[in-house]
Amino acid sequence: MRPRLLVVDDEARQMEALCRTLTPEGYDVTGFSVPQEALAALQTQPFDILLTDLMMPGMDGLSLLGAALRIDPDLVAIMMTGQGTVTTAVDAMKIGALDYILKPFNLSAIRPVLARAVDVRRLRLDNIRLREAVSLYEVSNAIARSLDSGTVLARVADAALEQSGADAVAVYVADVPGASLRLVATRGDAAAFPEWLARDDAGPIAMVVDGRLVGTILCRASSSRRPITAL
Repeated sequence: MRPRLLVVDDEARQMEALCRTLTPEGYDVTGFSVPQEALAALQTQPFDILLTDLMMPGMDGLSLLGAALRIDPDLVAIMMTGQGTVTTAVDAMKIGALDYILKPFNLSAIRPVLARAVDVRRLRLDNIRLREAVSLYEVSNAIARSLDSGTVLARVADAALEQSGADAVAVYVADVPGASLRLVATRGDAAAFPEWLARDDAGPIAMVVDGRLVGTILCRASSSRRPITAL
């Protein structure tokens, strides 16, 4: 799969030129000249790399970086900056950017930076999959070793919290299909979770477990940063 690259530069001609240049280099490139539009795209589409200008009106690269990492903490960001703002670019690296490149630049300068970004993104996603596999294994062990549904449900809640990066997780059980859900396990500050059951927009993040031992379970997470893989 081609790496997905999000380019943001308030100078539309520069942004369009980058998109034309980098697409033949093996990237699926989407460009925006308005940072807020880039964030909206990031909310609905997966991207691997963010390549953004540092100095932009309305929302600068630092603000965009912070907002983007709140949406996807594993996004790899590269800042584009002029010689006079190198210090600010270094500040961007302190809050999560992988690297920066000086403008104006040529293709030979950006190729190795993007290649490194692709490698870092792949490693981050591999690490997520490894953590998910470990969680799956631990939940499977809990089910295999215990006939106590409370023990199993507690481990499900632990695994959901680890996978989602959420602030809190609650697990609800329907004892029989179509029955009302009841709260059986929480992790973190889940005081507000019962209110979610009455909300039309409070759809489940994932069907965590659907088995005879524990029934149908819905996992709902607060401030989740990534979807939970179904177990």
